Amino acid sequence: MKKRIIVLASAFWMLFGTMIANADWIQDQSGWKFQKGTSCLSSEWVEIAGKWYYFDENGYMKIGWFQDINKKWYYLSSDGSMKTGWFQDINGKWYYFNSDGSMKTGWYENPDGKWYYFNELGEMAVNTRVDGYKIGADGAMIVGTLTTYTAEQIKNKNLSSYTAGTKSVYGSKLTQTELNEVAEVVANFMSQYVTSDLDTVEKILLAHNYLAYYCSYAETWAKNGANTAWGTLVYHEAQCSGYARAMKALCDAMDVNCYYVHADENALNPSHQWNMVEVDGNWYIVDVQANDSSGGYFFFLCGEDDYPMTYDKSLYPACSSTGYDLSAYYQY
Repeated sequence: MKKRIIVLASAFWMLFGTMIANADWIQDQSGWKFQKGTSCLSSEWVEIAGKWYYFDENGYMKIGWFQDINKKWYYLSSDGSMKTGWFQDINGKWYYFNSDGSMKTGWYENPDGKWYYFNELGEMAVNTRVDGYKIGADGAMIVGTLTTYTAEQIKNKNLSSYTAGTKSVYGSKLTQTELNEVAEVVANFMSQYVTSDLDTVEKILLAHNYLAYYCSYAETWAKNGANTAWGTLVYHEAQCSGYARAMKALCDAMDVNCYYVHADENALNPSHQWNMVEVDGNWYIVDVQANDSSGGYFFFLCGEDDYPMTYDKSLYPACSSTGYDLSAYYQY
C-alpha cells in the first residue's frame, strides 16, 4: 500500500470520547479530513504521530473495514488508526493483522510457538479441524504428547487377557511367551503413535489404519497364529479373527470400549469375526479385515443396518442402527 509519513507534535487526540481537531485536522458533517497546505490528503495512507490512517478519494478518514486496491483487508479503529495484532469484533470473532495492517489468512505462528488458523474471511478457527490438525477453543492448534509404555504396564491394564490358560480374547491358545510378545508390540504402538490429544474416533481410526498397514491377509487361519492377535501384531499375517483380536488388544490399551464379535450360524459367513466399539455412548461396527481387503472404510463405525453379518445380539450391547457421523474426519 502507498503510505506517506507526516510528523506532527500533536495531531489529534481523544477527549471524553470526542475527537478534537488540532493543526491540520478538519471536521465536517461527513467526517474527518487532514489538510496539508491548501489541499486535503486523499486516496492514500498517512502516518501521523506514529499511527497509520487512510483517507478515501473524497479525503475523508476511513474507519472500520477497508479493502485496498490489492484486495487486502484492514481494520481502522473508531479513531481512524490502523489496527495491528489481535482484534476481536463485536460478534466475538478474533482476527489477526500483520505489522503492515493487512488481515491475516491461513496459518499463523505466534512468538510463543502456538499455531492459529484464519479462514478466508480472516476469522480465527476454533473447536474444529484444519488440514488434519485439531484446533482448540482458544484457537490454538492442539499438539498432543506421547507417553512411553512398557509391556508390563500394558499387561497390567488387562491382566487376565495377557495370562496364558485363561482363554484370552487375544487368542485362547496363545502361550505366555506369545502373549508377552503381543504386549511388547502394543506397548510400542502406544509409545510411538497414541498422543494425548486423540479423541475416541481418532484412536479407533489409528488402530484400524495401523493394523491395515502392518498386517496382510493370511491364506489360512491354521498357520502362524493367523486367528490370534499374535499373528496380526507379531507375525503380520492374519485372517478376520486375528485382525479382530488385535483390534481388541489395541483398543483395550487405549481405554476404548471394544468387543470381539463372532458371526452366528445364520450369517453369510458363519466364521467371520469383527469388532464393536463405543463412541459417545453408542456402539458401532468396525471390520478391519474387510476394510483392509477392500481398500476402503465401508465398515468403519458403521451401523447395524449397513452391515451384512448377523450375530447373537444377546451377548453384546445394542448396536446403533446407523453409522457414526464422520463428516468432521473426512479430511483424514
